[in-house]
Amino acid sequence: MPIESTQTDEIADYYPDLNADLIFDGHAHLENDHTFFGTRFVTLGSVANSANDDWRAKYVILKAESSGYEVIRRRVAFDYDLLVSAIKAARHPSEAFLLRFYT
Repeated sequence: MPIESTQTDEIADYYPDLNADLIFDGHAHLENDHTFFGTRFVTLGSVANSANDDWRAKYVILKAESSGYEVIRRRVAFDYDLLVSAIKAARHPSEAFLLRFYT
């Protein structure tokens, strides 16, 4: 997903004195991996509520060694039928709201 120049400016405003090689962030429902101003920003993805057409659960593994690091992305199937059944069985107070995302 491309980053607009205005977003790049916003990132610079949020992190004016940033001194890091790598930053992980989450709760964005989309994966991203971009480098700004010498810092790599990795958005982890989403376990159950992806904002794109790939509804697999997504996570990353950081493999770090003295020589450097590697960010390894993983995707695994997610059982949405089981999730829907669990929400219904729990009689969750926000059942209707939650089921909108998965049915």
